[in-house]
Amino acid sequence: MNCAEAQELITGFVDNELSVEERGGLELHLRECDACRAARAIEADLRKLTRRAAGALNASPDLKQNLSTLLDHASRRTPRQASLHWWNSARWQFAFVAAVLVLIVLPFLYFGREPEKSLAPEFFEIHRKALGGQMVFIEAKGSEDLVRRLEQATDGRFRPMGYDLSMLKLQPARGAVSEIGGRKVLVVVYRGEGQELTCLTFLGTDQDAPRAANLFFDPEKKINFHTFSDQGLNAVLHNENGVICVLISALPMQELLEAARAKARHA
Repeated sequence: MNCAEAQELITGFVDNELSVEERGGLELHLRECDACRAARAIEADLRKLTRRAAGALNASPDLKQNLSTLLDHASRRTPRQASLHWWNSARWQFAFVAAVLVLIVLPFLYFGREPEKSLAPEFFEIHRKALGGQMVFIEAKGSEDLVRRLEQATDGRFRPMGYDLSMLKLQPARGAVSEIGGRKVLVVVYRGEGQELTCLTFLGTDQDAPRAANLFFDPEKKINFHTFSDQGLNAVLHNENGVICVLISALPMQELLEAARAKARHA
């Protein structure tokens, strides 16, 4: 096996995708070739560091130093290594550019700036105020009139995310308009024989979910559900075409999640 053939197999070797014959031939070549051993080591380190960074975008302090060492090692080629031209190949150049983006640029974008303020405390505060009667509630004659009046409060841009929670023995009882960061939030309180529940509806994106929230993807409806808790209260956030709904209650999380999934439409 020559060096050109070995270079083609190194990626598969690192990913454990070679046949027994290919692996055996490459291992024989690597015992005799310093240049290909160096290429194999760089590929392995690149895979390991990229997976670490991409897994959580939580770069450790030594991650940039590791990449810097890796790049320095790649640039210090012996005459024999230079003859292989592996560093000048499009595949290796692409691999290192990708590594730079993942290991340096993304951690900077996500962790090199001031963290965005989580909206979760405001969600729970609205819930507590609503259940405590500390809001100005809209006078309405029944649930349909309540929905109409709340929609009017947004000039028709969006309406409350309506839920049939009769299975939980809950019905919409009253509604109000609140605000989070300059955005109107429609608040509907559900009451009945079961645990009280509030539904907050506003315009936004999945980025409004807390970063620490747990993510559940519904493959049937193709919707992300974000779950998070605070002092005995549970919350489920999901996004339907730019309209965010947050269900909050002291109900068990699984029960609350199932209620959110049952109503959510296909994205």
